[in-house]
Amino acid sequence: MKTALKAALALTGIFSFLETLLFRPTVFTAVGSGDVLAISPLASTLITIAVMALWSLSVSLLNRHVPHLGHLLITIAAVALPALTLLLLTILLIGFAAVSLAFAQVMPLCASICLGIAAIAQIHVFTHDSTLDSQSLLLASGLGIMGAMLLSQLLFSSVSVSAFGVLTITALLTVTGFILVRSRIPATTLSRDTGSEALDKAPTESIQSLKTIAPVALPVILESLLCTISLGLSWEVEPFSLLDANPGLFLLTLALGTGSLFLLYHYWKWRMDIDALLTGAAVPLALPIIISAIDGWAAPSFVFMLALLSELLFLLLAWVGALMLGRVSSTTEAIAPSFVVVFLILYGCFMLSSQFLEAQAIQGILALAALCILFYLIFFFVRKSYRQLHFDDSQHHDTATEIDEALRRRCADLAAQAHLSPRESELLPLLAIGLTSTTIGRRVFISSQTVKTHRYRIYEKIGVHNHDELVDTLGLMKKDPEPKEDRAG
Repeated sequence: MKTALKAALALTGIFSFLETLLFRPTVFTAVGSGDVLAISPLASTLITIAVMALWSLSVSLLNRHVPHLGHLLITIAAVALPALTLLLLTILLIGFAAVSLAFAQVMPLCASICLGIAAIAQIHVFTHDSTLDSQSLLLASGLGIMGAMLLSQLLFSSVSVSAFGVLTITALLTVTGFILVRSRIPATTLSRDTGSEALDKAPTESIQSLKTIAPVALPVILESLLCTISLGLSWEVEPFSLLDANPGLFLLTLALGTGSLFLLYHYWKWRMDIDALLTGAAVPLALPIIISAIDGWAAPSFVFMLALLSELLFLLLAWVGALMLGRVSSTTEAIAPSFVVVFLILYGCFMLSSQFLEAQAIQGILALAALCILFYLIFFFVRKSYRQLHFDDSQHHDTATEIDEALRRRCADLAAQAHLSPRESELLPLLAIGLTSTTIGRRVFISSQTVKTHRYRIYEKIGVHNHDELVDTLGLMKKDPEPKEDRAG
């Protein structure tokens, strides 16, 4: 939990910038009292997105061909750019006489671009170094997103000069950059101790894992398209003014979002099955349909509350889906930054097309798209249940095996004593109840070969040689008969 909270703090800085760019794109064009503008909010946002995309593409290519140079540029951008931006914004806000009008006009756009590059760099660092298990990753991401939204509302609803809010976000991004870079894990250590799946897989294993994860992760990522439509087509609207006058409604939105997060976290932890991510996706998908049904007669503030809640949950699930894809991909570090860049590009495209569509048409598009994805979810679970009942009884038996709380506690104690990594601690209960390598891989989105690699390391650290010895160490009753498939033990 401590590691998850630390990760949430680092993600708060990243999401503070991204959510400000998405939900309040006009604040980056304001200087002083906002009366000096060198460029329109639309142009500023589009230029920022374009530079972020070019920088992310360049760094990804460098990481592939000249990894040491790529990692060096990422480290510099993660820390130096927000620190430099913080210094320049401070000079601008203090109002030194040497500051010219031209500098004041150009600085907001420069700050937006620098913070955008820093955010992408910090995402690279986070995805490269993260050793959190899947459920803790969900929890950290959710807390980061909700915390960033709370900070944004506090800054831009209570501070009349938006530049001070941008200054605060810049300072936070500087701090999180230092935290991430300071705790960077060398690649050799990562491959040896933290259980990074991407470093252990052959190309065929990576392809096999992608085939397993794609039916679950891709629909969740596609949900982000609904978020880009909603945010991009309504970027000129100032809906947060509705919540500024009613802070209780905003706090209720965050409470509902945080409650949904913890419910999904505990459900996923209990089931130990990545399909829980799809189950959680049904909640934000239902909200656009509800909004379309009540729009016109419900209070505008209530409609916006539901829209904001759905957008936050869309962001969370799509982000976690991208991270899960990255963990089974041969290009682990590039997937999440690429997802963010593509998301922002789509957002920019819908910003440009906002003048051609009416608000009512937007709600209809969102409701129709949400219905399509909901039908896919229903089809996915019905098909899975049918296959389990009629074609794969042994898999159904394994998947139905649950882990009681007493076993969780014993496994947690043993993991702490043996100094297991977060991923190894996640797999230990599944190994203990005798699930096969294939079933475990399906549950946590990694290949069966990677499960076997983790199993070897876990047994080595604990000091056992097979599943029976692990059962004896945990004080469990042995289970018969043995599965026909090579059990993860």
